[in-house]
Formats: sequence, structure tokens, C-alpha cells
Amino acid sequence: PGPRQPARRRAAGYTHAEGLGGVVGARWAAPRHADALLRVRWTLPQAALGRADRLVNIRGSFLAARDLSGKRVLLVDDVMTTGATMGECARTCRAAGAVRVHALTFAR
Repeated sequence: PGPRQPARRRAAGYTHAEGLGGVVGARWAAPRHADALLRVRWTLPQAALGRADRLVNIRGSFLAARDLSGKRVLLVDDVMTTGATMGECARTCRAAGAVRVHALTFAR
């Protein structure tokens, strides 16, 4: 759910979660805001870490780019392993005023 770091985004050339978010948003006629969260801190790749280290690694990595006061947010991700990134994105959305944060993942 969290935005990729710019270098990783360029290397991959595509963000699967953004593509899936577009499909979900279109299906439910809901606005899609792929830019609502910004990555503000470089982190190690989560795949190389265990659960406890993932939680520490990702903490404080995101910032809400818009006011989410009173909004319901759906975070979309392609794969969730431990949920550390999804949890941090949800925490960031709630801190920005979201009243509800839901998560949708396509693989676990």
C-alpha cells in the first residue's frame, strides 16, 4: 500500500498495487488517490527482514499528502506478508484524520 521509493519504482517500471487500486476504484466508482501517501524515509527492502525488524524498519516512513479528516480509506496492496507496511500506512491515514481504514490485498 505504501508508495515505493523512487529508485525502486523506476527499477520495477510498474507498481502492481496501483494498477489493482485503479481496477477496484473503477469497479466501485470510488476516487483513487495513489498519491495520498508519500514515502518520506528510505527503508531497507522488507522482504529481507523478519516480522519484528519489518515493524521497526517501516515505522515513520509515510506521510499523508492530503487531509483525510472524515474520510473512509481503502488501502490496496498486491501482496501482504506480515502486514507491517499495511499497518503503518493505516496508522498514517488515521493520524491524518481518516475515520475508517480498510485493507484489501490480493495475495498473502
